[in-house]
Amino acid sequence: MGKKTIGILIAVLGALVLFSSQENAWVISAVLLGFGSGVFFWRE
Repeated sequence: MGKKTIGILIAVLGALVLFSSQENAWVISAVLLGFGSGVFFWRE
């Protein structure tokens, strides 16, 4: 898989975690979204 595909998958996982019923899910979601977008926009 390419970096763009992995970045999109990580960002989608972060978006899904946001809708979790856990109290601090927004923290994990923010980290995953940031990491996923960083991987997506990484220059080769």
